[in-house]
Amino acid sequence: MIVICKADIDTGNWPGNPPVRRVEFHSDAMSSSLKAGIAAAGDAHGAFVFLGDMPLVPHDVARRLSEELGNGFAAVPRRGGQPGHPVLLSAKAFRHIARLNGDEGAGKLLKQRGDVTFIDYPDEKILLDVDRPADLTRLENRPDGNKR
Repeated sequence: MIVICKADIDTGNWPGNPPVRRVEFHSDAMSSSLKAGIAAAGDAHGAFVFLGDMPLVPHDVARRLSEELGNGFAAVPRRGGQPGHPVLLSAKAFRHIARLNGDEGAGKLLKQRGDVTFIDYPDEKILLDVDRPADLTRLENRPDGNKR
């Protein structure tokens, strides 16, 4: 597992398996963290992109994406037509990711492709992110009481 982060972020201690490798990036551009992660993945067959600000993503999403990727460019969960996370990128996406610049993420690239598999997923947690303290409060006070 590879964790991509800024140098001043404390990622804590991650004992056990799989081993966790910390990779630092040094730019505020959105593309820099994605490019750092893909570069660190080396010759892997693919890479999951989990975002640190999306703490409630259900565990079974990754399995479903890996089952559906096949020979595609990527597999993406969606709810109500809106793409969510995580995203599974195949190795053929790696060279395209390496060419992203600035605040480009993979979203624009995925929209241009005809070989992206979308998996309808009913749980809104694939869309919930924490960008501000109010978002965290909203998630902590969910009526279903399910923080994870």
